[in-house]
Amino acid sequence: MDNAEPIRSSPKLNKKAIGIKYGIFTSAAMIGYFLLMAMFNLVAVVELRMLNYVFIGLGIWLALWEVEKKEPGHLVRYLPGMGVGFWVSGIAAIIFAIFIMLYGTINKSFVPEIRQSMPYSPYLPPSLVAFETLSETIIVSIIINLIVLFIRPGQVKD
Repeated sequence: MDNAEPIRSSPKLNKKAIGIKYGIFTSAAMIGYFLLMAMFNLVAVVELRMLNYVFIGLGIWLALWEVEKKEPGHLVRYLPGMGVGFWVSGIAAIIFAIFIMLYGTINKSFVPEIRQSMPYSPYLPPSLVAFETLSETIIVSIIINLIVLFIRPGQVKD
């Protein structure tokens, strides 16, 4: 596949829609995993929450795979690939942050439970937990996006 051409603008290929679709799937996996952790009272264990980043990496990988599948013989270049990854991680982060805010508002024991693992624990409303979740997820997702772009086989070197 070394002779494959990079994807150029294609009227039939909507990379934004693909990114949104996989962002929704990724957020569903993150929410499901969070609820599973909550069921076993493990939401305060920071190390277990890091598995969410595997879900984000998988979501980005699958979104890029679908883009390439819809344009056979082409590879995703660096910047369009970053764009797809940003859509996946941005949508997943926003939906998950909204879920965390709603969960923290409904479940009054959630915020006191995670307060022990937060550096700014004296004042920690659900909205601040959601903002921290959003910003942390987006920042880490940028790194994950770069890793996924470079470890996928047969990538075009720009």
